[in-house]
Amino acid sequence: MIKNIVILEIPHAHSQPTSFKDEEYIRVGSYKKKLKDFPEKERKLWLSFEQKPFELMLAIENISASKVTELLDCAAYYTLMELPLPSHRDGIIHNMIDEQFIVEMDNGHYAITNMGALLFAKNINDFSRLKRKAIRVIQYKGSSRTQALREQVFTKGYAIQFDDVTDYVMTLIPQEEIIEGGRREEKIMFPRKAIREMIGNMIIHQDLAVHGSGPILEVFDTRVEASNPGSLLVDIDRIIDTAPHSRNENMASFLRIVRICEERGSGFDRMEEGMNELKIPAPKVETSEDFTRIKLFWFNDISDWKKDDRIRTCYLYTCYCYINEIDVSNAVLRERFGVSSNKKAMISKIIKSTIDAGYIKIYDETASMKMRRYKPYWA
Repeated sequence: MIKNIVILEIPHAHSQPTSFKDEEYIRVGSYKKKLKDFPEKERKLWLSFEQKPFELMLAIENISASKVTELLDCAAYYTLMELPLPSHRDGIIHNMIDEQFIVEMDNGHYAITNMGALLFAKNINDFSRLKRKAIRVIQYKGSSRTQALREQVFTKGYAIQFDDVTDYVMTLIPQEEIIEGGRREEKIMFPRKAIREMIGNMIIHQDLAVHGSGPILEVFDTRVEASNPGSLLVDIDRIIDTAPHSRNENMASFLRIVRICEERGSGFDRMEEGMNELKIPAPKVETSEDFTRIKLFWFNDISDWKKDDRIRTCYLYTCYCYINEIDVSNAVLRERFGVSSNKKAMISKIIKSTIDAGYIKIYDETASMKMRRYKPYWA
């Protein structure tokens, strides 16, 4: 008589112990045991949940080596690393394991980590828990979100499509038409280096554990905003000088190795460099318990800047100069704001407003107005 044999494979525990009919179990050797009978193993199990970052948790498991190469663009990894593509799949699998993009399971199959999927997925939609982590770019008409002109979702891994996202955003940014020497020319309104750093920041600093939310970049007529789930990990006032912090250090480390993200830190200094080149306001950062948003503004003339824009730019540029050992004077700030020497009084007023707001201070109170130098309040 022929009998049917059913093999039930239970996946390993992710964020809580495996349970059946409200009873939690654990494997001890080759046997299934009740977890409550092994308190020390239970303690270690819960500790492992807390210690493993989201990046290294499994996005999909129990797949073959051929399925790994079907889901991940492994060739892109070798291109970014400037390495030759191995002639055999075993070599590729070995490298993917070394990078923690995949793990080998006890049954001889493989699992793809969240980091592997987020960086090198051919299609993030193939990973059900990561669908909302794809980068979205939305362009609006005017300055509000009432009329969206177009939306693009980039469904490939971050490492694969980073430059594509940057290129696409730059095509959406309006061009300022100027006339120089009788010739009509188009001038980009936002610097590429600032846009690139915005995208890098929203990728590596997002809180991946927040479900149903992901990185979004929005383009308006005169501003660009980049938002990601998760609060800022450093004080907003210390965003340029503070040592780098990242929720996703494994992913950030790889993106730095392949020169996609800034090695020195958060990238805000690079953003400020770009804004300085075009003489537009320093980046504005907003944060709360569950999101971080970076805003870039464009104005045709400094007379259009709001008071908040002037104070923020004065402070952040003073921070930038301080960490780069540049003395900050009225003349240096005139250069940052893109005004001539006959606007000295205007810059003096901005400096006073920034001092009154508590963001900068004078090096030497006894120095004459002409010789005064300034530094951040925390210096």
